[in-house]
Amino acid sequence: MPDFAIQSPKLGQREDIPTVLLEDVFMSKGSENVHERYGRYDRLRGRLPDLFDSETVKIKTPTDVYVITSIVTGTKTINITGDHSAGATVLATGDTIRINGGTTAGATVLSTGDTIRINGGTTAGNNIIFTVDTLPTTSSIVVLETLEAEGATPGNLFVGATPVLKYHRHIRQGTGTEHLLLGTKYHILLWLQSNRSMTVKWTNTDPANVFRWEIKDHLRNVVATNNSDFVLWWNVDSSVANSFAALDNADGIDYEGTGNRLTKCKHLISYERYLILGYTTEGGTVFPQKKRWAGLATGGSTIDFDENGSSDAGAKEFTTSPGFLMGFALHDDDLVIAKDDSMHRAFIVFADTVFEYEQYAIKVGCESADSLINDKSGRLYWLGSDLTIREINTPFPISTAVDVTVKGMNTAQAEFIQSTFIDEFDQIWWAIPSGGSDTNDTIIVFHPDSGRSFIHKIPVRAFGDFTQQEAITYDTMPYGSVASGGTGYAGWGADFVIYDSQKRIVGFPLDIASDYLGNTFDLHRSSSDDGNDFIGKLIISTTLTVQKSLHMFKRVNNGVDLILNRKSSGSVSLYVKRDTEASRQLLGTASLTDADGPETVIVHVPFDIRAKSFGFELESTDQMELLGLIFRELEFDGSR
Repeated sequence: MPDFAIQSPKLGQREDIPTVLLEDVFMSKGSENVHERYGRYDRLRGRLPDLFDSETVKIKTPTDVYVITSIVTGTKTINITGDHSAGATVLATGDTIRINGGTTAGATVLSTGDTIRINGGTTAGNNIIFTVDTLPTTSSIVVLETLEAEGATPGNLFVGATPVLKYHRHIRQGTGTEHLLLGTKYHILLWLQSNRSMTVKWTNTDPANVFRWEIKDHLRNVVATNNSDFVLWWNVDSSVANSFAALDNADGIDYEGTGNRLTKCKHLISYERYLILGYTTEGGTVFPQKKRWAGLATGGSTIDFDENGSSDAGAKEFTTSPGFLMGFALHDDDLVIAKDDSMHRAFIVFADTVFEYEQYAIKVGCESADSLINDKSGRLYWLGSDLTIREINTPFPISTAVDVTVKGMNTAQAEFIQSTFIDEFDQIWWAIPSGGSDTNDTIIVFHPDSGRSFIHKIPVRAFGDFTQQEAITYDTMPYGSVASGGTGYAGWGADFVIYDSQKRIVGFPLDIASDYLGNTFDLHRSSSDDGNDFIGKLIISTTLTVQKSLHMFKRVNNGVDLILNRKSSGSVSLYVKRDTEASRQLLGTASLTDADGPETVIVHVPFDIRAKSFGFELESTDQMELLGLIFRELEFDGSR
C-alpha cells in the first residue's frame, strides 16, 4: 500500500514516499484568507486598530467638527461654536460624536441618548465617552456623566463617521518628523500621536461631490485634489500648524496670464520637480484628456502654471484616442499617463516642449487610478479596462489564476478600487468590489516573483503606509498590562512574541487600511480581525498521485497526518469533497497545541474515503501554519 505526501520544502523531498511540494498543489476556488510563505500555507493575520484613544477605543473620522468653547462641570454642559442641528449627520440614539483637539466647524443634529467622546482635550479625564442627556440649545449639550474642568484646551467635537478615502504619509524635511494625513468626504485631517487626536487641515466646500482624493508630496510640501475644491497645498515646510489652502490664487490657478482659472482637477503627480495635473477644469470647461504642468521646481507660493510666462509651464492633450485620462504613475524614469483605453509614457527632453511622448504597444487602458501600483523592483501594475490585471511590459494578463473573481467584480464601483504593495510579504494587494457589492470587500493578492495569486475577504476603503509610533512592551500594550488588570496581548488579539521582537519598535513600517465605518487598522497584525474570529480556508485539489499518473479510484482508509507549526491555542478542521460531490463533509479536527512544546505538531486525523480526486479543505479561525499532509497506505482499486 503506497503513501503520498504534500509538504513544505522545509520537511525535505522524500525518497520513500511520492511527494509534491505544498506550494505547487492546486489551490481551488473558495480558498480565502490564506497565503503561501516559505513553502507553507499560513492563515492571514487580521486587522488591529491603529488610531485609537487613551481608552483604546477606535477613533472614527467624523463628518462634522465643532470647536468646544467651554465645559461647565456643575451642569455637565459642553458648549460649542456652530449649530449642531444643521449638519451632515443626523444622529440617532446610540450613534457617536467625539470631542477632539482640533479646530473647524460643521453642523449636525443631536438627539437625547446619543453618545459623545472628548478626545484630545487638555484634561485626560474628559477623554472618555459621554451620553447625551439634553440639548438645551443648538450650541450646547448636557451629558449624563461627570465632566472635569476643561483645562487649557477644551478640544473639538467630532460628530458622525465617514470612511477615510486617502491616506498620505509625509516626512517633513529638516526635522524628519512623520505626519499622517487622512482625506475624507468632508475634510483633510492630521493625526497627532502625542495626544491621540485629529486636527482639521481642510474642510471640503462641497462634500456631496467628493468621492476620492489624490495627495502627493511636491518639493518640500504637500499638494492635494478632490476634483471638487480648488487644487490645494499644505505649507508644512514652513509650519505644521498651517492648513491647506488654494494653490496659486484664492480663485484657482492662473494658467495663461489672464483672468481664466484652473479651478479643479482629478489627478496630480510630482515628476522630476514638475507638478503635473490631469483631467482639468479650466475657465469653466472640463478637459478630460489634458495634462498640464507647472514650471520646473516651482511649487507652493512660487508655483507657476502660466504657459505664456517665463517658465517652461505647458499643457498637452491626448486626443489620439477618445479615452479619458485616468491617472498618473511612475515607471523607470518615465511618467506613465493612463487613459481608459490606452497607456502612454512621457519623458523629459532638452527642448522647449519639455516632454516627449510614446504610446505603449499594449492595447489595454486603465479602469481605476488607484489601481496603479509599483512593486519594489519598480514594475508597474494596474487593473486593465478589459478587467484583467496588467504589468506594463507583459503582453498577457497576470490575473489568470483569479480571472473569475476579477471579471466578476461590480464594475459600477471600479473607480474606487484601491491598491498597495505589502513589503513584508512581497505582495501587491488590490481591494475590489465583488459582484453585487457596492464596497471593496475582496482583496486580490499577487506575488510578483512567483506569479501566485490569493484571495482575502477584508473590507478596505483605502490603503496607506505608516510606522509604529510608540514602543510596545508587555506593560504598555494598548489594552493595558496584565499586571495592572488589563487584558494585554490577549485582548489585543495578537501574539505578544512578535511585538516583543519585531514590530513593537518605533519606526517599524506598517500597512494600514480604512474600513467603511471610519476606522483605521494595521493590516495582517492580529490573531483575530478587529477582535472577531477570522476564518482562513485552504482548499487543495489533488488526485493523491504525482503528475502524469492514471486517473484511478483511491481509497484512503488510514486518514492523514497533518503537519503544522505549533501554537499556544487553536485547532484546524479538515473537510473533503470527493469528485463531483456538491457539499463537503467533516473528516475531523487537529489541535495546534502540544504540551511537549516541539516546533511542529503532527496530528493524525482518521477517516476512510474513496474517490478519484479529492478537495481537502483546511479551515481555522486560529493562526494556522500548514507544513504538509501525509496520506498513509492508500489503496488503488484498479478501476477508472
